[in-house]
Amino acid sequence: MKIGIVGLGNMGSALATNLVGAGHAVVGHDAAGAERAPDGVTHVDAVADVARAATVVVCSLPDGAASEAVAAELVATDDRITTHVVDTSTVGVAAARAIDARLAGSGRGV
Repeated sequence: MKIGIVGLGNMGSALATNLVGAGHAVVGHDAAGAERAPDGVTHVDAVADVARAATVVVCSLPDGAASEAVAAELVATDDRITTHVVDTSTVGVAAARAIDARLAGSGRGV
């Protein structure tokens, strides 16, 4: 199984590094660019590319607005293979509920 990480800052990079160390194939995206991708992580240019490559996507983003935007991009990717999203982002309750509603309301298994 290939795992995607969106947000390769301090927490996302550590998660990605641990997943690679456990033998998983990891694809990642960070708005700041490919230089944030740890060794062993294949960096892609867009959230949609992560959705097309990974069954499980883990988001590790700085705030609710960023997390909501990524959820919208995941849902909008017609040819995605992503079926599960884990959001470890720093968000409040309102944003978490909005993200959950967007993903659950997509009707396509996210």
